[in-house]
Amino acid sequence: MYEIADSTGTVSTVLDLAWPNGLQSGKSQPVALIIDADQEIEEAANRLGYLYDSKNFMG
Repeated sequence: MYEIADSTGTVSTVLDLAWPNGLQSGKSQPVALIIDADQEIEEAANRLGYLYDSKNFMG
């Protein structure tokens, strides 16, 4: 789990798996895997510049 905090230090989003510096540090944008996420989490990841893949295993 990777927690993303807002400017006050409060956790605003939790990503299941993340590479905040890219898969090769400093050579790509942030990457994340989001499992069973709702639209709000996907929007937050997008807003923060993450490339992400989301999987829904609940149905």
